[in-house]
Amino acid sequence: KTRQIMSQATAKEVLEAALYAERLLDEEIARLNSLETDDYEALKEKRYKLLKLQHEQQQMWLQKKHGQYTEMQGEREWFEACQGSMNVVCHFYQESSMNCKIMDKHLGILCESHPETRFIKINAEKTPFLTQRLGIWMMPTVLLIQNSQTVDKLEGFGALGNKEDFSTSTLERYIRARKMFHKALDC
Repeated sequence: KTRQIMSQATAKEVLEAALYAERLLDEEIARLNSLETDDYEALKEKRYKLLKLQHEQQQMWLQKKHGQYTEMQGEREWFEACQGSMNVVCHFYQESSMNCKIMDKHLGILCESHPETRFIKINAEKTPFLTQRLGIWMMPTVLLIQNSQTVDKLEGFGALGNKEDFSTSTLERYIRARKMFHKALDC
């Protein structure tokens, strides 16, 4: 008997949810049907302007080497890259570190799907002043930089499950949680 009552209650809730969704859909259809030609033109113009802005932004990102994983040759180039982009993911690495090669692989994949963020790497051994000033002591270290300010420092793989076989999506979730991945002009 309890199952029957529960089943009836569930069925009633499902029906109410369906009726509510149907009412919302009917309201949206009525709103769209009431639009005048001028309203359609205004919507079309608004959408066109948004698409144009998105295209311009994509072009700007491409000019700033977003969508690529580029190596900085020195401190000056590093500073220019960090000042020239709103969001920067920077990998400090050592050539001899296997863990740095693992991080390289994942960042190389992520850069292609996140053109809103600049991905760079720099050899920590060739930039001792910068490495010391930023307190880089573990390899790999990934700095997350927004508006020329370090907002997070990922040292080693501890925050990624403390294992070498973490997935690219694990790293992506870590970076996304720090608000480094977002489209400035969402549709």
